Amino acid sequence: MQKTNELIISYLQYLNSANLVPDKDSIEVAITCLSDVFKVSPAASPELLNLVSSSVPQSVVSSSEYKDQGNAAMKSNDHARAVELYTLAIEQSQRLSEPAAQRAVYLANRAAALKPLNQLEQAIADLKQAVELDPTYQRAWLRLAQFHEDNNDKPAAYAIYKAQNDIQSNEVTKLGMSRTASAPIPGLDDLKNVDFNNINKEELLQKFPMLGEALNDPEIQQLLQKPSVQEKMKQIQANPMSALQLMGDPEFQPLFGAIMKNMGPMMQQMGGMGDIMGMFGKK
Repeated sequence: MQKTNELIISYLQYLNSANLVPDKDSIEVAITCLSDVFKVSPAASPELLNLVSSSVPQSVVSSSEYKDQGNAAMKSNDHARAVELYTLAIEQSQRLSEPAAQRAVYLANRAAALKPLNQLEQAIADLKQAVELDPTYQRAWLRLAQFHEDNNDKPAAYAIYKAQNDIQSNEVTKLGMSRTASAPIPGLDDLKNVDFNNINKEELLQKFPMLGEALNDPEIQQLLQKPSVQEKMKQIQANPMSALQLMGDPEFQPLFGAIMKNMGPMMQQMGGMGDIMGMFGKK
């Protein structure tokens, strides 16, 4: 029985020393606890360690080796096999507690392999996880922007291209911004001429008739005087499609709510969101 207990301890020691478990702290705690229970030394004998190690396969493939194999599969256009190999690289990287930036590379590579398999949503999810693990990974950011663009989500793509262009401008970011920037909404340029600190109701109603009775609402009046809201209206001026994203902004919701309420009777006659957005300009 004593030999069996020592063998268990030796096995755990081997797993720990060979980096075959991701949570080294937990296995060390387990070794200490079992040593106390079994009344054996936590330091296994060399003979038992040799016995354990000889019974366990020694050819552990590194995460980078799986990645290289995945790259080779990509060159052969075997995208399904590439996905499998990059997945193995990700799992091995997690198992060995490797740096997050390394795992981000494997996720970005898997995303590239998923796209030809028409799994664009999963590819986008992988890229989002990659940039979360390594926010400085511009290649993954730009690939994410491109995939958003391919998914016909130009506002999301533009936001990434713009942010990356501000960090490190290059031809990819500039061309991406050019492709995904929306055409100005007629009349939206008039936002430049609005003095938000001295709001003129008549002027605003003339330029933005869809505000209607909302301008009589003290909450809306106060909202339009907030610098943060003014800045967001300037964002809409620069990229009109960003208005769609701002509709979910808690600070901006009262304004959009008032607009939609005022537009109620007209909503049924409109052909789509493009007509709604067009109401932001002069008729």
